[in-house]
Amino acid sequence: MRTEGKADVELEMQGEEEIRDTEPGIQPEIPVKATVPVHPTPRVQVQVVTYNSAAQVVECLQSVLAQSVQVERIVVLDNGSQDESVGVAAKVDGAIEVMALGQNRGYAAAHNLGFRQAVARGFDYVLTLNPDVVLEPRYLEWVLVSAGTDSLCGGVSGKLLRSGQGTDALVIDSVGAATFDQCLSTLRPGGTLVAFGATAGDEIRMDLRSF
Repeated sequence: MRTEGKADVELEMQGEEEIRDTEPGIQPEIPVKATVPVHPTPRVQVQVVTYNSAAQVVECLQSVLAQSVQVERIVVLDNGSQDESVGVAAKVDGAIEVMALGQNRGYAAAHNLGFRQAVARGFDYVLTLNPDVVLEPRYLEWVLVSAGTDSLCGGVSGKLLRSGQGTDALVIDSVGAATFDQCLSTLRPGGTLVAFGATAGDEIRMDLRSF
């Protein structure tokens, strides 16, 4: 799967007291109802887990480097790839750390290794990415603001757009943790239909007579 635009993310926050005491930071052009200000210079780690991902990881890493806010650490955790994933990732930029794990430990285990390092080094946020994801330039800026809207927020997900097969069309793959298929399959008489993506100005149309 090749993805374009906004991607899934997970972020870890430190204490809510720390968030409450910080000064207002970056404000995006999109409407945001922020009740808790974002730290002006949060320490962010971005981590990508690869497995035979040489064909996708370069564009992914380039999109991370092009973010409008500073990323202090970018780390690639390679699960024993048999292709050139390690070498290709290392050549993108000298600041990118590449950890060759030597074997396929699994997606979650590799990310957990990155999380442990981030906690030990005192990072405020961790952004986890698949190697086929391409971020929009202000993606991290937006999710940092979203993370600051609620002192109890532990994670933020973005809209995931999937490129059409052989076309230039973009298809909504998911909006946060829930996909349309999952939501519609659980909708029952008397239930509530939530228009995901409304904060981005999206308009959703569907034929309710089909179910």
